[in-house]
Amino acid sequence: MEKHELVPHPQAASSSVKSVTATLDWSGPDWLKAIWRIDGAGQIKLGPEAGPDRADDLWQTTCFELFIQPADDDRYIELNLSPSGQWNAYLFMDHREPAGELPADMAPACTAYRSNEDMIVTASIPASILFGDGWNVGISAVIEDKAGEKSYWALHHADEKPDFHNRACFTAKLEPPEAA
Repeated sequence: MEKHELVPHPQAASSSVKSVTATLDWSGPDWLKAIWRIDGAGQIKLGPEAGPDRADDLWQTTCFELFIQPADDDRYIELNLSPSGQWNAYLFMDHREPAGELPADMAPACTAYRSNEDMIVTASIPASILFGDGWNVGISAVIEDKAGEKSYWALHHADEKPDFHNRACFTAKLEPPEAA
């Protein structure tokens, strides 16, 4: 399990969050587990728990995201995971060319635990929503503080403005569960 350091976008850095790290690992052949660890989370704005329902516009506040692209395909999946438990998954045919919500027979589960200054967000994602065999992955987070300021964290930022859809941000590699 490789630990990935996320970096804040230089034009939208946080004054309170010190670092964000993430790991991806398979929990058996049927579940992908993603864990984000936030150091300096005391001022993060969290909405009320909502349960594991699909919802749009989760990125408008604190939200954790994965962009998963098969190594030999232009298509990719965007997963939005809220600490509230809400989630959504979208299919894109190419850079920012949406094809709609991705059907899912099982919902991802997302939980958040926060102490005074640290927060851990864990998501379990059903492997059944993935397609392809070996992926390039973008790991990111939108973090809103209690004052309403947002910071944008990703493995890499390639543009003047935050754009998690830019393939230059899909720098993590994920092998199929049997190869992991």
